[in-house]
Amino acid sequence: MKAVSRKGLGGLGGLGAFLTLIGLACATVGLDTGSMDEAALVEEKCTVCHSITNITQTRKTPTEWSRTVKRMRNKSPETISPEEGARIADYLSRTYGKP
Repeated sequence: MKAVSRKGLGGLGGLGAFLTLIGLACATVGLDTGSMDEAALVEEKCTVCHSITNITQTRKTPTEWSRTVKRMRNKSPETISPEEGARIADYLSRTYGKP
């Protein structure tokens, strides 16, 4: 697992540990952890450059999220694979989509 820079952890206040505990609890009772895994992926890949607040306070349509993630992939293609980009855009659209 790739280490996340201190900048990427700024403002998370233990979110990673919380997600890990929730993931373990869900696995214990057999719940789907797909969304939790996607949240962890966003944390790992996106908070290297962006604060979690910047991400969570932004609302975009699915097309806008896809364009944003594509733009980020173009800036740093070694950071986010095409598959990860699709998962990230899908998660952000579902979780932080425009109402």
